[in-house]
Amino acid sequence: MKKLYQMSCEEIEKLTETNLKTGLTNSEILIRQEKGKNELEVAKKVPFIVKFLNQFKDFMIVVLICAALISILAAREYANGLLIIMIVVVNALIGAGQEEKAEKSLDAIKDLSSPHITVLRDGV
Repeated sequence: MKKLYQMSCEEIEKLTETNLKTGLTNSEILIRQEKGKNELEVAKKVPFIVKFLNQFKDFMIVVLICAALISILAAREYANGLLIIMIVVVNALIGAGQEEKAEKSLDAIKDLSSPHITVLRDGV
């Protein structure tokens, strides 16, 4: 199947069931809006705590936590074990914080690039 940019105006007119000279009528607009509006879906916001906990899914992080627990429980090396756990937690906080900042930056970019279009309705 052809992509829209590969089609002629007549093919697009037939595909979208519209008229290039007059556009859509108000009644056609209402019928189409009942099927759904032409809007981008907004992604659900993930809470910071979930982002933080997702940082612990990495295999190497799990290995480090296991090493820290072995160090604390088996070798009685409390300082080394706690240091490893502290580093892993700080790393997870930094990772979740960067994820949060990246999402805010994307939202700001979306706000700057709000799309506008001129349409033809009932010949106007």
